Amino acid sequence: MKNKLRLAIASLIVQFLLAIVSRTYPYMFMSGDGWMVGLRNITVVLGPLSILGMLPFFFSLYKSRAFHELMEQDAATAPANDPDQNWPKHLLIRVASVIGICLALFVFSLFGGGVSGAYMVAYGIAYTLGIAALFLVVEAVVLFVRKCPYKAGCNILLLFVSLCFLYSMM
Repeated sequence: MKNKLRLAIASLIVQFLLAIVSRTYPYMFMSGDGWMVGLRNITVVLGPLSILGMLPFFFSLYKSRAFHELMEQDAATAPANDPDQNWPKHLLIRVASVIGICLALFVFSLFGGGVSGAYMVAYGIAYTLGIAALFLVVEAVVLFVRKCPYKAGCNILLLFVSLCFLYSMM
C-alpha cells in the first residue's frame, strides 16, 4: 500500500509539473523542431500515464477492509438532517425580507416624488439585491458546512435570481 501511495503521489506531481509547463510554455507544444519534438512526444505520453499511475492506489484502497470499516462507521454515525426539514420557511423568510425592503423603499419614494424618488427606488433595490447576494453566498457556504443542502440550495437559487434581476437592472 505504501508503494502504491508513493506512485500516486509521484503521478500527481508529474501531472502538476506537466500542467505548469504546458501553461507557461504553450509554444513548446505547438511548434518546434529537433529536441522539441521529442519533448513534446514525451509529454504527450507522460500525461495519460501519470493519470493512470494513481489507479493502483485507488484499487487497493477500494479492496481494503480497513477502508470499508471506516466508511461503514461514518455512515452509521451520521446524524439525520433535522435542521434541514424547514427549508420552505427558510426560503419564504429570505424572499419576504427582500420584498419588504423593496416595498419600504417604494413607499418612502412616494413621499419624495419626482425623478429623485425613482432614482432612490432603483438604486435602493440594486443595493438591496447586491447586499442580499453577498449575504446569501456567505450563508450558503455556512449551510453546506453544517450539512443542510436544501437550505443551501435555496440560497443558491435566490442568489441566482437576485443576480439576474441585478444584471437586468444594469
